[in-house]
Amino acid sequence: GAPCPQYRDSDCEELVCGQHVPKNYLRMLTLPRTHLFLLGVSLVLLAAPILLAAGWLLMDSHYVRYVEWCLREDLGDIQKTYMEREDSHFWVAESEGDVVASVSAKPRSRCIDGEHTRELERLSARRHHQNGGIARALCRTVLCFAQQRGYQAGILDVSVGNLEGQRLYQSLGFRESYRFSSKK
Repeated sequence: GAPCPQYRDSDCEELVCGQHVPKNYLRMLTLPRTHLFLLGVSLVLLAAPILLAAGWLLMDSHYVRYVEWCLREDLGDIQKTYMEREDSHFWVAESEGDVVASVSAKPRSRCIDGEHTRELERLSARRHHQNGGIARALCRTVLCFAQQRGYQAGILDVSVGNLEGQRLYQSLGFRESYRFSSKK
């Protein structure tokens, strides 16, 4: 017989990759656990856009309900709610003729530490006008309004996720007095 050729380093790739890998790879594709893994990956890839869309719709409906509540509560008739009452007011800030921010003040129905309080609420600024000092100026206007009417304390609600708002209010002298949860 013919003599066998001697092993060379270049033979390794052909031996390992050329003969064993395709067979092992094909065998791996036939295993039930591989099928389950590939099915799971496929479901995740298909479910992600559906979950994102559902989350978006849920948040959107929550926002719409909040706006509707605000309109029913007080913003639907600003004149009646804020301007016709001596102890309440509503301010806006304008830039180039457009309203870019607003805030309101009204008495709080309950006392805090035995003092009647003025509530600062409805502070909002358009995104491209945030961090320009408009909100700070509006807050100071509310605080001045309250002091002129003899109020010793002010109160407001700010969401836990609104860190910029929290920093603004703390810089104006507000302090956290309580936390509440909307979870029931």
